[in-house]
Amino acid sequence: MKKTIFLFLLSVVFSNLMAQNGQLLNRGFENWTNEVLYEMPSQWKSSNTDNPNFNNLVTKSSDAQNGSFSVKLKNADDNGNITFSYVYLGTIDNDGPSGGFPYTSNFNKVNGYYKCNMLTGDTGTMILVKFVGGNPIYDIGQFYGSVNSWTAFSFNITSGSADSIFFGFISSNPFGDNIGNIDSWLKVDNISFENTLGAAPAALPNPSFENWTSVSIENPDNWFSFNDFLSGMGLTPVVKSSPGNSGSFCVSMETMKINQDTISGFISVGEVNIQSNNDPFGKIPYTAIPTNGSFYYKYSPSGNDSGMVQLAFFKNGNPIAGWSQPIHASSSFQQATFNFNITESPDSMLLVFASGKKPDSKLYIDDISFTGGNVSVQNLLKKAGFNVYPNPTTDVLFIKADENISDNSTIEILDLNGKLFYSSIFNFSNNAVFEFQTNTLSSGIYYYRVINEQFVTTNKFIVQ
Repeated sequence: MKKTIFLFLLSVVFSNLMAQNGQLLNRGFENWTNEVLYEMPSQWKSSNTDNPNFNNLVTKSSDAQNGSFSVKLKNADDNGNITFSYVYLGTIDNDGPSGGFPYTSNFNKVNGYYKCNMLTGDTGTMILVKFVGGNPIYDIGQFYGSVNSWTAFSFNITSGSADSIFFGFISSNPFGDNIGNIDSWLKVDNISFENTLGAAPAALPNPSFENWTSVSIENPDNWFSFNDFLSGMGLTPVVKSSPGNSGSFCVSMETMKINQDTISGFISVGEVNIQSNNDPFGKIPYTAIPTNGSFYYKYSPSGNDSGMVQLAFFKNGNPIAGWSQPIHASSSFQQATFNFNITESPDSMLLVFASGKKPDSKLYIDDISFTGGNVSVQNLLKKAGFNVYPNPTTDVLFIKADENISDNSTIEILDLNGKLFYSSIFNFSNNAVFEFQTNTLSSGIYYYRVINEQFVTTNKFIVQ
C-alpha cells in the first residue's frame, strides 16, 4: 500500500446508476444503507478481514460435527493466481504468524474433526506456534484428499507450556511452491488440545465455531467509499453526520492512519475498483449539459492540509469538460460554486471528494447541485427497490421488484471489474420474479444492474 492513498484518476469501471434530469441521486446524503459484508467466527480472526477483496472465503457452515455450525475455508481465483483463506488465533504480519494469544497450559496434541476436498497437489493446513520467551516453535498438520464425512484428526505437537500460542487453519498449503486449486475447500469443527502427559489443558475460545459476528458498513446510497475495504480493521473513514447543511444528514470523510500508511477518506459517485492500479474510480451515465454546479462543505484540516474535489464529463471515453479544486478550512457550511462550458452532450461523469493527505483531516459534504443548460430543477425520479435472494447464493439468484414496473428492463450481471457476464430483457410487471443460474459463476462478489427508462440501479450479491 502506498504511503498516501490520495488518488484522483479518471477511469471507468462500470456504470452503477443513472443521473436523471442532470441531478445526482442522493445528492443531499439523506439515504444510507447498512450492508452486512461477511461473518466471522467470534474470538477468531480470518482472511475475510485481512483480504477484503475476498471477504467471503471463510463462511459459517450448517454442516457441523458438533453443535449447529462449523467453519468452511475456500480458495479463490485472484487474477489468474490462487488465493487461500484462513482462520486463526493470534496475530500475523506480512511474513506470517507474528504473535500469539496468552495460553500457558501444557499440551502435546491437537484434536478435532474435518471434511475436505483437496484436489491433486493441494493440502489443507493446520499451523500451531508456541512462543516461549519470544522464540517460536512451529508444528504443522495437513489434510489430504476428498473426505466427505466428518473424520477425526489428531496431530502431535511439541510438548511443553508456552507464554502464548498462534493457532489456525488454512484452505491450502502456503509453504509449497504452488498454492493449491481453486476448487479445494476445508471444513473443521470441535477443536481441542490434549495433554497425554498430565492435566487437561484449558479450552480454546469458540472451539466448535458456534458463535459468529457480522461485520457491516453503512454507506450513502448511490455513492462508494473504502468503508468495505477498511471495515475489518475497525475503520470507517466515511460516516453519516448530523446536522447537514439541509435535511437531517450530510456525509463526513476522515483521513486515517494505518500503521505507517495514510488513507484519505473519499466518496465517489462511480464504482471503486480497489484492485486497479491505474483507474480505481468509475464513472456514471450522464447526458445533461449543465453550465453551473455547487455543493456545500465544511472542513476541519490537520495543520495546513486541504481536501479536494474532482469533476469530469466524458464522451466516448474522452474528457470534454471538468473542474477540480482544493477545499480549505471552514468551521461552518459554505457553498462552493463552479461553472464549465460543455460543447456537446456527455455520456458519463466522474465525481470524487477526498478529505486530504494528513491524518485527522475531516471533510463534510452536502447538497450537490447542477443548474443551467438543459438541467431540470426538479428532483430525481424515485429510486427503484429490489429484493434479491438468497444472498449469498450457490445455484440460483432471484430478483423481485418492490413494486410493479410495467416497462421492460435490462438485467445485467457483472463482476467487480465491470466484466459483463450476462444481459437480458425482463418485465417485472404482475410481481414477476427474475431468475438467474449462478452455478455458471465462480465464487466471489458480483453485481446485478437493472436498467430502465426511469432508473438504473445496481447492488452486490455473493456467490459461494
